[in-house]
Amino acid sequence: MKTCFMCLVLALSSYLSAQNVGIGTSNPVSKLSISGNTSIGVAYIGTSAPDNGLIIQGQTVTGSNAPLYPNDQFSSFAFGQSFSSSAYLINGVSGGLNAIASCALYAQVSGGGGLGLLVDHYATADIALLSNVQSPYAMMAIKGDAGVDGPHGVYGEQPIGSFISYSMYANGDLYVAGGVYGPSDKQLKENIQQYNDGLSTIMQLKPVSYAYKAELSKKFGFPLGTQVGFLAQDIEKVLPESTRSGRLVSKAKQTKEGGACAETMDNVKGVNYLSLIPVLTQAIQQQQQQITAQSSKIEALKTVLAKFQK
Repeated sequence: MKTCFMCLVLALSSYLSAQNVGIGTSNPVSKLSISGNTSIGVAYIGTSAPDNGLIIQGQTVTGSNAPLYPNDQFSSFAFGQSFSSSAYLINGVSGGLNAIASCALYAQVSGGGGLGLLVDHYATADIALLSNVQSPYAMMAIKGDAGVDGPHGVYGEQPIGSFISYSMYANGDLYVAGGVYGPSDKQLKENIQQYNDGLSTIMQLKPVSYAYKAELSKKFGFPLGTQVGFLAQDIEKVLPESTRSGRLVSKAKQTKEGGACAETMDNVKGVNYLSLIPVLTQAIQQQQQQITAQSSKIEALKTVLAKFQK
């Protein structure tokens, strides 16, 4: 009799373990199905979750048993996967209708400080944050708003002495409705000296017309057609401080479909054209001084000739 009872318990336990469990539904189709809102955690006792939604106190972890911070919402993917997403959010066209004024990801910080979105990036030749706008009617992929007294709308940081990275990189044109400013306050500088080689420096520069190679224009977003400017190697011989080498990252493969690893070119020289403005200014000043001196000599000669003519 005892043996039969134990068999019955085991059979019932096996039967129950093989069944789906439902809360708020009599026909669960998953191991656990919950119909309606759900609250988890002591802090949410007596608090109603959104309709058919879920609120969770503490760590919410997917794909890992080792969250980094107390309030992590964290997920991971296997090493070596190509363009896997630990968190992938899609928002836009649904059922043939465009979503209006909606966000795939919205991060807001209210208070004295903090970060709305922090992206840590340790791998090589990939992308820390990718924002794609596919529709030609969309306004922007990334928007940064600055308050009257700060903070900055978009902030990019580059390690001091870096010879390969840029704090902000664009494949294509950069449009600025306002001014472009650099740190030029006197209180920031030392060893200030008058620059006097403007004219001689300018005379060594070699303006050229050129066109970017077609295959590179397609890869890196260079403008098409004839351009006018300088060769970085020529500028480097005269004003080495106005050139630097960096890494170019192609437009191709910088999408979800293409994969995270983008084609790059290292040690590509660039020119800081704004740094040429003081040199040009000083050259014009030197030329004006020469013109003024020559004009004075001409006037003096005219006076002498006028005396002889009398």
